[in-house]
Amino acid sequence: MKEVAVQLGRPVNPNSARQKRLADLENRKANGTLKLGRPTNPDSDRQKRLAELEAKREDGTLRRGRPVNPNSAHQIKLREMAERRANGEVKRGRPVGSGSKDKVSKEQAIKSSGKRFQVVLDVDGEKSNYSKSFSTPKSAIKEMKELGFTDYSLVEFGVES
Repeated sequence: MKEVAVQLGRPVNPNSARQKRLADLENRKANGTLKLGRPTNPDSDRQKRLAELEAKREDGTLRRGRPVNPNSAHQIKLREMAERRANGEVKRGRPVGSGSKDKVSKEQAIKSSGKRFQVVLDVDGEKSNYSKSFSTPKSAIKEMKELGFTDYSLVEFGVES
């Protein structure tokens, strides 16, 4: 069986004014002679400015953004740091040993890993243990401050692992 392509919709009259205009537009598009929009005036101020910008862009002299003030405090600081870096006075990056104050060496970590701290509260002359223990005295003191306790003592005890 041979399939026949059926034209859908209303038939097109190729001799109508609209079809002639559409065909003419397609031909002009193909030739590159179709002009769209308002024509430019090459003598206008805007066209002259655009031509200057294009020339600067091509030769690499076009600067974008806000100009740098070489006398600003930030630029002076950057210049001094660059000079010190060039002289070898300052190295790039974070200085050695400037890490967190809470950093603990491996030996200290092993030594303190078996230690815990218990808080003993003194309430009206009666001593009682706080319900939890702490890994560092700093964390115990912080929690007691948050809870508002002032009369307490820390007792260190060892934990076998």
